[in-house]
Amino acid sequence: ITTATFTASEFKSNVPEGALPGKFTVNASGKQVYFSKGNLYADSDNALHFEANQYAFKSSYINSHISHFTWSSTVAAAVGESNSGDNLFCDEDNKVSVDGSEAIYYALSTEEWQYLFNNHSKQWATVNGVNGYVIAPDGFVETLADTYADNAALAADNLVFLPAAGSRDDFDVYGAGGIGYYWSSAALDSGSAYGVSFYSSDVSPDSSGCRNFGCSVRLVTDCE
Repeated sequence: ITTATFTASEFKSNVPEGALPGKFTVNASGKQVYFSKGNLYADSDNALHFEANQYAFKSSYINSHISHFTWSSTVAAAVGESNSGDNLFCDEDNKVSVDGSEAIYYALSTEEWQYLFNNHSKQWATVNGVNGYVIAPDGFVETLADTYADNAALAADNLVFLPAAGSRDDFDVYGAGGIGYYWSSAALDSGSAYGVSFYSSDVSPDSSGCRNFGCSVRLVTDCE
């Protein structure tokens, strides 16, 4: 019998471009996902990109680098001040291409966000001076720290970091550094949708807000 062996780099080569290698179970059936390497942003041509670092975001509305999206069915609507349509443009039935990748990325449902926060170790922490929540992947057994130097420090344990990027009302961003709002793919009603909100002492993975509210978006892709 021949037993195959794999190096860490070979394992990592199976991870899609733009994704982090940590695996996160997001439902009771064992579904696993990879998180994208950073929050989503749109440029002035409405092309989608991932931030280069997990802690990166823009704390103001900049046309060429928009970090907060309304809950809309098109990117063009999501970067403005109103929503359009009945779904988030990056839900599981409308996966998107980011940085020229295949269209494999989408947002978690509210049930998946709830499962993630309820079943994984998490910690309010500072990464490179930016506040937010660190979430541990499947199999993590250590104690999370409250301070990490940079992306490399997170990568040592395949941790995901959600920066507290605040929220956008029309073209003004509020609460950056103190509170985070992340959309899910699930609607609440005709004018509202579910998401995740958090600050230093509390996480609400089933919060909701007006679809015209500009929130952060962190995408995932399925593990093979």
